[in-house]
Amino acid sequence: MKKTAKNKFDYLFDFTLLLNDKIICQRNFNIRDYNHNCQKSLEIKEMISEVIMIIESQLKNKSLDYLWESYNPFTPKIIPQINSEKIKSDLFKLNISMNSEIMVSGCFDGCKYPPKIRHQVDIKPLVPILIEIIRLYISGAEYDLITVISQ
Repeated sequence: MKKTAKNKFDYLFDFTLLLNDKIICQRNFNIRDYNHNCQKSLEIKEMISEVIMIIESQLKNKSLDYLWESYNPFTPKIIPQINSEKIKSDLFKLNISMNSEIMVSGCFDGCKYPPKIRHQVDIKPLVPILIEIIRLYISGAEYDLITVISQ
């Protein structure tokens, strides 16, 4: 009698980075030893915060490079008047899904980055790092579970 090996990759995960509900980057990946308790844990919040922090750090570094490249100390310093009513909010949203259902989501404001940087986001070098962080948190052995008390 043959034993059939259980597929270690039963769950298909993906993370999606969106800017104003338009997909910027989407990657599918599998997780070995998925722990179902992670969905009700505090670590899931830590995971999304850490991933967002890494993306924001990348955007900040690219913004600094861009601003220093375009800086000219010999031009007069004129501060343009900005009409606050016309400022369009650019909202980055990060979704982590399991089997096409959103498991956790986080967002951050993109208005603090120059328009050229936030509209030409390139996180390709970060993708392996982000997937590794997600795998680390989701396949963890123990979690601090959140218990909801109903009244």
